[in-house]
Amino acid sequence: MSKRLQVLMDEKEYQRIQRLAKRARLSLGEFVRLALRKAAKLGSERSPQEKLTALRQAVKWEFPTGSIEEINAEIEKGYISGELKA
Repeated sequence: MSKRLQVLMDEKEYQRIQRLAKRARLSLGEFVRLALRKAAKLGSERSPQEKLTALRQAVKWEFPTGSIEEINAEIEKGYISGELKA
């Protein structure tokens, strides 16, 4: 089911958005829908507490670290020794 959304803005802003839509060869409605979808994707539905909990869990993991040169050298060493297969 479709819903209607009314957005009030001043004339200058409306005209600018209208020009952008025309330049993109989209109707004003489709241009606004795409912009709202993009903004919704950038946002997050997770609460700050959920994000902090996930971050705290992630930092408990231990992974090898180092410069890219060091990590690549370790990988190469594994291939040479036969521990890793290409």
